[in-house]
Amino acid sequence: MANAVTPEALLAQYNAYVADLGRVGSRYSTSQTFYMSVVTGLVAVVTFAKDSPFSGHVNLITASVLFFLGLICFVWWKTLSFYHDHFAAKLAVLKKMEGQGTLFPIFHEEWDILQAKKTNQLIATERLVPLIVGVAALIGGIAVIYYGLKI
Repeated sequence: MANAVTPEALLAQYNAYVADLGRVGSRYSTSQTFYMSVVTGLVAVVTFAKDSPFSGHVNLITASVLFFLGLICFVWWKTLSFYHDHFAAKLAVLKKMEGQGTLFPIFHEEWDILQAKKTNQLIATERLVPLIVGVAALIGGIAVIYYGLKI
């Protein structure tokens, strides 16, 4: 015999899941701030490398930092992909829970509105930022090695 889920139990579970979605959103925001801080710091290192005590090796330092920046951007992009998938899974479960109970389908309604306005692509667009910055850093690192540019 299958366990019957009471409306109260479903609502309690739904509320807990929505709260968990909020916590995931907070972690997402924190990770964005972290990666942006690291990228900004690495750009500052490249900018001030010529004035460092190691300025005789400015090309090596610049290229190394730019390649590391590219690696950080790849990790950032993977993190954004994880959160994109995580949010999609959480919202899919919430939509399923709404269908199981007598809850108003808020996530279905919200999704339909976003689809109609074509404004649901923010995270997909946001994932381009580390990709663009990372590719630019790698191109810069290759240029420094190949052309011996001093930035």
